[in-house]
Amino acid sequence: YTYDGYSDWYLPAIYELRQLYNSANVINTILGDINGMVLSSYWSSTEDPGNGAMWLNFKPGNMGTSAKSSSYRVRAVRKF
Repeated sequence: YTYDGYSDWYLPAIYELRQLYNSANVINTILGDINGMVLSSYWSSTEDPGNGAMWLNFKPGNMGTSAKSSSYRVRAVRKF
């Protein structure tokens, strides 16, 4: 993904998404309601042994796997 002059954005693995979940209050305070984390389910880049991928729900904090044809939000991140 390329945005704002950076081309190193990527879809986080489930453990990275869990770190975002654990820091959601801080992230939302800094980024605000528009750019912060929405209380919804987000895809991770972690695939399951079948033909699906893992997701994390930011409201209750639960994780699961679903078929890749399912619709969830995505949140691109980059390392610095």
